[in-house]
Amino acid sequence: MHRVRRLFRTGVLVAGWALFAVLWYATVQEVSHRALALTVAVLALALVVNAAAAGLMLLGRHDRAVVPSLSTTPTEDRLGRSLVLDAETKRSQVVHVSLDPESRSKRLLAQRGSHA
Repeated sequence: MHRVRRLFRTGVLVAGWALFAVLWYATVQEVSHRALALTVAVLALALVVNAAAAGLMLLGRHDRAVVPSLSTTPTEDRLGRSLVLDAETKRSQVVHVSLDPESRSKRLLAQRGSHA
């Protein structure tokens, strides 16, 4: 299944780049050299701005790179509702929260493959 998905995505990627190349070639044939130089300059500027913005966003994420660990096991949430944690959930980095409407307690369930 993953191989088929990878082949499909690769095919879409190659087709997209082929379409881009054909349209770029058609554009180069139709426009003046001045318009072409301006287009290349705008694309280069957009690339630099995009790379700089992505870099700044990545620099701002350094504090979120580590999953915080609980020093103590919480027994209730911020609103005072009780939490039910099993041993697997305590070791898990990612949990799903379900609210029991009758008892108004939260049940935290470990997500598969998320153990530390």
